[in-house]
Amino acid sequence: MSDLFSNISPSHSGPLTVFQAQLKTCRQQNWSEVFNGYSALRAITFSSSLEFLLDLTEQFEDIEIVFGSEHILTKTHITLAQASQIFEDYGFKDCLTDQKSLVEGLRQLLGPRSSLFLPRLQNGTLRFRLLTGRPSHEKLYLLSGSNGQRVVTGSANLSIAAFHGHQHEVIITFDDLTAWDAFEEYYQRDYKKSVAIETDILISVSSDGKDKQPDISTAELSR
Repeated sequence: MSDLFSNISPSHSGPLTVFQAQLKTCRQQNWSEVFNGYSALRAITFSSSLEFLLDLTEQFEDIEIVFGSEHILTKTHITLAQASQIFEDYGFKDCLTDQKSLVEGLRQLLGPRSSLFLPRLQNGTLRFRLLTGRPSHEKLYLLSGSNGQRVVTGSANLSIAAFHGHQHEVIITFDDLTAWDAFEEYYQRDYKKSVAIETDILISVSSDGKDKQPDISTAELSR
């Protein structure tokens, strides 16, 4: 009989990275106040909600998100990540011949959301990546803009539940250059191990075990 701890293996144990910090203050803020004054976001998150990604798209001029594991992504998350890489890799000729079918497929999948996501995917100011190999459970958000630089970390994923106060979270901010340099190095480490999502991941498995094609076909996305 399986239980909560059945998939925990004691065979491997590695060192933990521990940052020593000193508490300066604690205040009640909503998520937009935490992010206010910054125009660029680079994030590592284990999971996210599309609704919160829409909020971020409206607030930030440039967004780059690295997902920590493919296993928690919805089909729509995966499609957005794949599309962001396809748009980045397009040449002018490719855009003329192939982009129309890709854009139409995304519109069908995203519905009303496409009016916000699509232009940002196309102009490269909204980018998604996927960490390969060892999963990352980090929640790390690097903000930059007119207010300077800020690190946000803690327990909160990029989701409505986490940042709208629907559940208890620990959120820690650092506004000093020492913290920025340390966590920027962390971000670069994971970014270098992240890739565009392979198109075959877009094929989901139905309850009868047979491959099931998503709303956007892999043929369209692999052009």
